[in-house]
Amino acid sequence: MFAIRKGWPAVWVASMILVAAMTFGLSALIRSANATGVVGANPGGTNPLQLATNPLQLAQLHWNDANLTFGTYPVANEPEGLAFDGQNMWVANRLSNNVQKIDIHTGAVVNSVAVGATPVGVAFDGTYVWVVNSGSSSLTKVRAATAVVVGAPIALGASTNPRAIAFDGQYLWVVEAASHDLKKVNAVTGAIAATVVLPVSNPEAVAFDGTNVWAADATTNQLTKVNATTNVPTTMNLAGCTNPRGLAVAGDYLAVTCFGTSNVALWNITNNTQALYPAGPGPIGVAFDGQNLWVANNGNSTVTKLTISGTTIGTYATGGGTDLVAFDGVNVWISNAIGNTLSKR
Repeated sequence: MFAIRKGWPAVWVASMILVAAMTFGLSALIRSANATGVVGANPGGTNPLQLATNPLQLAQLHWNDANLTFGTYPVANEPEGLAFDGQNMWVANRLSNNVQKIDIHTGAVVNSVAVGATPVGVAFDGTYVWVVNSGSSSLTKVRAATAVVVGAPIALGASTNPRAIAFDGQYLWVVEAASHDLKKVNAVTGAIAATVVLPVSNPEAVAFDGTNVWAADATTNQLTKVNATTNVPTTMNLAGCTNPRGLAVAGDYLAVTCFGTSNVALWNITNNTQALYPAGPGPIGVAFDGQNLWVANNGNSTVTKLTISGTTIGTYATGGGTDLVAFDGVNVWISNAIGNTLSKR
């Protein structure tokens, strides 16, 4: 701490107070940025240097502050896909044909928005929430701030069975299981910019690593890497991992949940090598919180927290039919498809 002595000139005292405020404020800011990936995300909001969060950062997985309260909260029927918009969590409810906006502090439903048939995936682009409607092979665009649908649904094609969605900062990427492809959609106009045919048979999950888009095939046990600029695909085989169902980028790695073998494959994005770590039975969803992986185990309705080196930190009970998982900057949220709830951990 600084010591202020009697008799010092007032300008000295004022200067030292200013330096102390800047030093400790900047330290808090740096600690906050290291913890959350967003400069200005200071828990409690007491930092005088706190900066506003850029929604586009949040859309690309740079997080903001929330709180540390755990709980389980009711939602509509068969919740599946999750996305965080910087203030609220969004969940796609498969059997209710809607998405719901959830207050991350209380778990209360803020809004329910009707969308297309069988919504399964959801992504945030900095302003809008995009919903993948598997049953109607379409996308619905919802303004996050007002929870109002914008425009008509965007048709993806007949019976393409879209399964998941990712945002790369400019385009939305929709993985389609029945048509074995990725649709590249302009986030401003909604126009389909490209259709990338994948040399696989049942792609289920999609993620963006800053340069490439990745898709996991649940039948052939393969990963496909697509250059987000050139749209050129490259397919690689997973070893010791069957029925891959979920993807999450974790720094230089891609975490892949292996439903059939109850483990997680950690794929090195740089050199295309992999390691295998144990998970619970039937893992589906996975998220990275900046330090650790969180894996949703469908087989026993739990979530497992793993270090990036594969050490299990803990396994925690959730609700019935644990499915997907998302991180809000402080807590992870898990969709429980059978229990019709969200768990916050």
